[in-house]
Amino acid sequence: MLLLLNRKRFNPRNLPNLQLWLDATRIAQADSTSVATWSDQSGNGYDATQGGSAARPTFIASGLNGLPVVRFDGTDDAMDLLSGSLGMLRNVAGATIFSVVKYAADNVRTYNLHINDSGSGQRLTSGRSSTTTKYEARGRRLDGIATQDIMSTQNVTNNFVIQSVSANYSNTLLQQYINGALDGQKTDFQTSGNTSDTNSFNISVGYLKTTSSSINYLNGDIAEVIVYNRALNTSELAQVHRYLSRKWGIALA
Repeated sequence: MLLLLNRKRFNPRNLPNLQLWLDATRIAQADSTSVATWSDQSGNGYDATQGGSAARPTFIASGLNGLPVVRFDGTDDAMDLLSGSLGMLRNVAGATIFSVVKYAADNVRTYNLHINDSGSGQRLTSGRSSTTTKYEARGRRLDGIATQDIMSTQNVTNNFVIQSVSANYSNTLLQQYINGALDGQKTDFQTSGNTSDTNSFNISVGYLKTTSSSINYLNGDIAEVIVYNRALNTSELAQVHRYLSRKWGIALA
């Protein structure tokens, strides 16, 4: 009984090194209104914002399991984290991203979260591929090292999934989980060590931003995003997956 109570009380702040927590259930506004600020619940103040009214995603009050989601239109909807977040993956030995996301049934590469170096330093991305219509994780550790990616073994469907990306730079391991099950990995990801000691150029939600363009807009919904700047262990991964599964009504694989 005590174990069940502890599980019910779990939230992402129970685990160390929480960097970002965007939760659509914490947005207090009317249905079908535009989202200018998606407040970070981690305690770090890394809010996601959009200053342009035409490029704001839409708050959907009942999008999944009776709970709200944030909808991106695939054309220009985009959010950026505040500048204080740019050191999130600076000089760290690992990182873990969790996303509750639904991709539209199209054939476009897109991202739900992109931690972008724009040519130097670390990079980590959670999204979907265009060429194989698979769930995709991409990243690199240092300047001058080619970005690598892994594809899931399953095709993207027009359903919500829990998509998780774990980068263990010290052990040269990149893993992707779909609904709590390991669904692709690279055991020789990059070289061993910490990420570069430089800030990210940009951290974006729902699209990819570079120094010259903004592309790969998400056509779909995001319910929750959680980021830790370390690789969680097996038990910790299971805790977060169970939390997201119960909350959003997504069965674990």
